[in-house]
Amino acid sequence: KNFKTKTIDDVITARSGQWYSKLQKISNFNQEKTNVVQVDEISHLSDQEQAEAIADSFSAISNEYEPVKKDDILIPPFSKSAIPQFTPQTIRKYLQNIKTNKSTAPGDIPARIIKEFSLYLCIPMADIINCGLRVGHWPKYYKRETITPTPKQFPPENREMLRPIANLCNLNKIMEKIISEMVISDMKDTLDPSQYGNQKNLSIQHYLVRLLHRVVSSVDRNSRGEVNAVLCMFVDWKQAYSRQCHTLGVKSFLKNGVRPSLIPILISYFEDREMRVKWHGKLSQPRKLPGGGAMGASLGNWEFLSQTNDNSDCVPEEDRFKFVDDLTTLEIINLLTVGLSSYFMKSQVPSDIPEHGQFIGADKLKSQKYLDQI
Repeated sequence: KNFKTKTIDDVITARSGQWYSKLQKISNFNQEKTNVVQVDEISHLSDQEQAEAIADSFSAISNEYEPVKKDDILIPPFSKSAIPQFTPQTIRKYLQNIKTNKSTAPGDIPARIIKEFSLYLCIPMADIINCGLRVGHWPKYYKRETITPTPKQFPPENREMLRPIANLCNLNKIMEKIISEMVISDMKDTLDPSQYGNQKNLSIQHYLVRLLHRVVSSVDRNSRGEVNAVLCMFVDWKQAYSRQCHTLGVKSFLKNGVRPSLIPILISYFEDREMRVKWHGKLSQPRKLPGGGAMGASLGNWEFLSQTNDNSDCVPEEDRFKFVDDLTTLEIINLLTVGLSSYFMKSQVPSDIPEHGQFIGADKLKSQKYLDQI
């Protein structure tokens, strides 16, 4: 009967819609998230004005910091032979391994073309990298970021709920990858072993397994007559990447073992950076970035890891767990000796004390001391 009154396409469309609704319920998928993102705070502005407003918000934090100060950075002497140099064959391997499924910045060379013509591009690219290392200069064209704002939650109510994801030109990514590999190699022995971010063969799964093992093994002792509890504290650094001083960042590279011959080009990398915001198909005017690291850039990530390498050394290594800008600390508490107190509920009814009326004062907890020191 249905086929007499409807076309086959109509029936298929109706059936597909029914299955789509069921899949939405199963996967909690919200179709509204695929629509154009609007920020309530600036929704009354035109698309171009919104892009400029977001650019002002993102660049404001960076402009709280001064540009990198070369005179404040003491670079140990090094010989010309210590400056790394690369053959075109080596550079070609990096060009061939470029990811073609990543977005391309406006006006940039697509990754597919770079990969296809790597045999020819590796020669001038090797010259650019080798010259840059010799004279300590990062091409200014490579230091232009195109920022794509990504909502931290949906829908975003204001500009603070947007995360700035940087899109850099593809040849810059190649150059960053090569320099970053040397930085990682130099920092390997000094990097905090509790850091699980931005490293090969380490992931959030390793972080969670080690954390859970520490918790379970501590509580298991209760079967031997002990009465232990575990207090877990979560620390998150607000606007972590944007709040970086490049002078301190370069100094931290030296402190953490990065070879002196890489310091001049790292200084140049953090100088004269600028960004534009891409929003609803519109590009904002360029903004200067004297401070802050690019979120999504290899060296921006490693500058943050280097600067925050010792930010929680007051916590024992087995009780701290770091994943880039997230920190988790544990405290194993012996409930028999910690000093439990009883709350006098007749004087005041508390909102944060369990029914049994027992609590541990903050002055008796190591976690409070950890947080004060951090």
